[in-house]
Amino acid sequence: MNKELQQHLETLEIHQAYLEQNMERLEQYVAHQHKQLDTLKRQVRQLLAQKAHAEDDDSGISPFDPNKEIPPHY
Repeated sequence: MNKELQQHLETLEIHQAYLEQNMERLEQYVAHQHKQLDTLKRQVRQLLAQKAHAEDDDSGISPFDPNKEIPPHY
């Protein structure tokens, strides 16, 4: 192999290593985001369940609506 071809091959190997490293980082980042997304989905389901439970509660207390209720200092 001539020297120019050897240099070109080394450059390609360096680029391949760089791309493999970046791909691994991206895979880790996607896995982390997937875990965060699962956590957020679970929290949203819990909040919706709490809201549904609060709406079904017959305590006679209506939820606060700032558009309908004026604070006493007005």
